[in-house]
Amino acid sequence: MPTKKWTVSAFAGDDDVISFVMAFSPSKPETLSRLIELGLMSKAVKALLIHANTRLSEILSAANITSVATRLAIAEILRKEGAITQAREQLQIVVNTNPTDVTLVHTLAELSMECNDWLHAAKSYEHILAVRPDDYRSKQQLGIVYAQIGSLDDSVAMLKELHDT
Repeated sequence: MPTKKWTVSAFAGDDDVISFVMAFSPSKPETLSRLIELGLMSKAVKALLIHANTRLSEILSAANITSVATRLAIAEILRKEGAITQAREQLQIVVNTNPTDVTLVHTLAELSMECNDWLHAAKSYEHILAVRPDDYRSKQQLGIVYAQIGSLDDSVAMLKELHDT
């Protein structure tokens, strides 16, 4: 009687199987790449959070993910799972390749604020305002961020500028 060879895709609906495969995989970057190819990105990233959280950035880098859409999807999965710092790292990679995409920089600034990384948030909002000087939302957020980092004069000036417009 011939034996049937099993594949991960045959068990794709079972989170425990994906988690098991990721936990015992000798090459997590290769396993991640393969699971992404199989359309199992969300489950694979969640499994990485469980089994390799401290090595997540290293594994994602080693997986050689070059697609902006894939990086954005991974960042969103991480954000939804509460891994804000890791999500921000992934988004920063995307922003570095697309520095003029204001929407991406806005999201990066928001993630920086969620991480209480006020200096990085300020840098992001300043970058947006260099590209779009009339961005009301960025001015408002930058005023708040300046207050958080103790730059009260800059905060007042930014918020006064908003009031005057």
